Amino acid sequence: MMNFSIIILFVCSLVLLGCKGGNPGAQTSTLTIKLTDAPFPLDVLESAVINISKIDMNHNGKFVNLITANMSYDLLNLRGGLTETLTQVPISPGTISQLRIFVEDATVTLKDGRSFNLKVPSGSSSGLKLMLNPSITVVTGTLSYELTLDFDISKSFKPLGNPKSANGITGFNFTPTIRVANNTTHGRITGTLFTNNCTADTTDDLPLDLFSVEALKDSTSIAVGGTDSEGKFALIGLEAGTYQVKVEDANHNIYSANYEVFPGNETKTGKILLQGKCVTIGGTVYSNNNTANTNDDIPFSGADVDLYDSEGAIISSVSTDASGNFTLPSLFLGNYEVVVNGANHVEKSTSILETASGAQNLLITLEEVP
Repeated sequence: MMNFSIIILFVCSLVLLGCKGGNPGAQTSTLTIKLTDAPFPLDVLESAVINISKIDMNHNGKFVNLITANMSYDLLNLRGGLTETLTQVPISPGTISQLRIFVEDATVTLKDGRSFNLKVPSGSSSGLKLMLNPSITVVTGTLSYELTLDFDISKSFKPLGNPKSANGITGFNFTPTIRVANNTTHGRITGTLFTNNCTADTTDDLPLDLFSVEALKDSTSIAVGGTDSEGKFALIGLEAGTYQVKVEDANHNIYSANYEVFPGNETKTGKILLQGKCVTIGGTVYSNNNTANTNDDIPFSGADVDLYDSEGAIISSVSTDASGNFTLPSLFLGNYEVVVNGANHVEKSTSILETASGAQNLLITLEEVP
């Protein structure tokens, strides 16, 4: 019997990946299984834990148990192509045609503290059957085989209610959706995702966490990867060919570029910098000079101008210059409130709803306290 070892790992897309190496003098073939996750509205999730009790594989027409244990994995910890080894087992040469994963349940916890325990249709009874197409033929010798099981969160966890906010979600339908690819014949696209943070200064660029990066071929979505806290992403298990890498976000212009993938290789995009949809808010503050005649208004020097976001948090503060002018730092489109205070004058606030790209010029007149 050959010492064919299978290594099972989790990553942030579900990944069955091959383990390389071994004793150079031994007749060994290896198969690595990794789990990774293709993301969903990750910004509202605190965790997405799946519990697996057993993994089998069909070897020469018969199912062979690879591991029986209670295994729990938080898919949100497996972004950017991270992996974790689970097990190795010996097996003889032959054909591997199918995997069978027994998922007991899953628990999704939102950032507002609510948790949802989710059962899988036929998950713990007959297992989730994953066909390998084409099958893997294990031959005599020291070989490496890599498979990717791409666990698509966006398709597997379907939120009920309004998914745009944590408060709007009332539950989930859980139907695991897994894509299988052979990494010895497939490649991957990796890179980092940043925002220009609405400035031209490259030192202000920030990595984007919990963002989705998609690989499309002939306008069909093939793989989705989630960024980690450093903006890293990995699109795993791609057949050789040209792919459109695309990122869509309400606060940024769409990014789209083509990349070539080669068998068993990694294609690096480098740093992808998203250009923000930004607005600059500025204007002039006047004093009414304690008259009702607007012709008597005079520029107000040294007035305090505070900018608040839609949740009432202050995000920027400036003072007017000698001509009463002010300019707030560029910011993403959205709803804001500008509050102006001046000595011996009545505070005044101005709401800015659904700002448009470009510049907004405000003319604000403060009433002098009689």
